[in-house]
Amino acid sequence: MSDNDASIRAVRVSKWYGKVTALQDVSLHLEPGVWGLLGPNGSGKTTFLRIAGGQLKPSIGEIKVCGMAPFGNVDALRRIGLCPEADALYDELTGLEFVTAMAELSGVPRKEARDRAAGALEAFGLEKAMERRMGGYSRGMRQRAKLAQSIVHDPDVLLLDEPLTGTDPTSRAVILDEIRRRAKEGAVVLFSTHVLHEVEALTDRVLLIARGQVVAQGRVHEIRDLLEEHPHHVRVECDRPRAFAAVVLAQPGILGLRFVGDGAVEFETREPDSTYAAIAKEAVAGKFNVLSLTSPDATLEALFHYLVERSGRMAGTGADAAVGSATAQPYTGKMKAGESAKGTKKDKATKKAAAKPTETPTATGTATETAPAPATAPATETATAPASATETATETVTETATAPASATETETATAPVTATAPATATAPVTETVTATETATDSGTKGASS
Repeated sequence: MSDNDASIRAVRVSKWYGKVTALQDVSLHLEPGVWGLLGPNGSGKTTFLRIAGGQLKPSIGEIKVCGMAPFGNVDALRRIGLCPEADALYDELTGLEFVTAMAELSGVPRKEARDRAAGALEAFGLEKAMERRMGGYSRGMRQRAKLAQSIVHDPDVLLLDEPLTGTDPTSRAVILDEIRRRAKEGAVVLFSTHVLHEVEALTDRVLLIARGQVVAQGRVHEIRDLLEEHPHHVRVECDRPRAFAAVVLAQPGILGLRFVGDGAVEFETREPDSTYAAIAKEAVAGKFNVLSLTSPDATLEALFHYLVERSGRMAGTGADAAVGSATAQPYTGKMKAGESAKGTKKDKATKKAAAKPTETPTATGTATETAPAPATAPATETATAPASATETATETVTETATAPASATETETATAPVTATAPATATAPVTETVTATETATDSGTKGASS
């Protein structure tokens, strides 16, 4: 396939809006055919469609549609048909006037534009309403008018953002038939939808985006086989489920089983092909009456939930790349005896040490620490003097310690220590000091911690 053929190729495309990452490192290659674009709300589907449609420019990376960068490229845009999700139409125009104008903007000669517009509207069942103003259209009719303008210039790449929104079952059938026809003619059709069973009815090739990243691309059964952390489930409904379970369980590859109701057994296996063969063999050999054979997790819906769950375990990607958690650790800077609690610049930047859990040095008083105390800031200290106290003052205590503290350590007070001395604390320290001395002088006293 040449670069100019119908295709979409993205190489490490990322797009962010300020601090929000909408797409992250998206690389893919889509060939002609129908592709279902799946993903939770806010996963980046619409952003990718707008980038591929030339409405947005990637923040980094490269995207080419039919071999050309679409942004600001008239030649590329003429080969792209885009049906946006947003309902923003010109209500004062008729359906025919609107689609005709869009055909001309896409490069269709004026003489052909009106005829092409009428044909496109007829393809989506609007032949009787094309002369009416779109302001009087129902939601489903407006959706079909948007689809008509996306195909009027016969594009090679068709980008459809939620094309089935607001449509009734009859309209859906018409839309899906037109999508199939375009794909058979060689176009790349990429459409996003939340109606998973309609994707399954239309195509088995999907592109799944979660958290701004492509988490899967390819055929549904091939993607399912790659999910090794999720064993396959095979459910058999038969006349004697317990007897049937006993004979099949002995086969290799069976990991487990469970009974569903009274008439079914569900096997868990990592080798679905051999399990299906064993089930058929034992059913014939034991003359079991098998009523149904199904696989609950072989559907697109099951695959979708598996992949979204898997992407959820890889936090830190896509739109939540900046979201994380961290546990703050207390500062435990080691200081020398007699040094102030602020310490030196070198101590602040490089030194960390844990304080001893219990220290009981003895000098003129007895100090008992009831919790590990990082020596980082002035601590709150309560002094209780059973002897008579003749003076009261407010004290700022600076605790300095070297580990291990086995001798005399220095506590510096800015005022005499008496009955109660509160101070400012920035570390979670609870310290009780019992003074056995009588404070009678007014000078500065040294106390050991």
